[in-house]
Amino acid sequence: MYRLYGIPTQNTLKAAYVLDAIGVDYEYKKMDVQSGEHKTEEFLKMNPVGKVPVLKHNDFSLFESGAICRYVANVEGSDLYPTDKKTC
Repeated sequence: MYRLYGIPTQNTLKAAYVLDAIGVDYEYKKMDVQSGEHKTEEFLKMNPVGKVPVLKHNDFSLFESGAICRYVANVEGSDLYPTDKKTC
């Protein structure tokens, strides 16, 4: 199961669009950055920089929206990110 942590910014939305386009089940966790939720010890274990978006997949955490998009496409075998880099 995928879990996407973020706030409604372009980078979080980009990751959510890819998850939606591929059609995988995921949970969205809206972070409360005003209260510092992204700076808690638990969150910093997922992303030591303390920024969103972050994708949690089983026991694996990944941050940076482009990396999240590539990861999900590769794991799910989607052609949104082709394996042959010359076809991009």
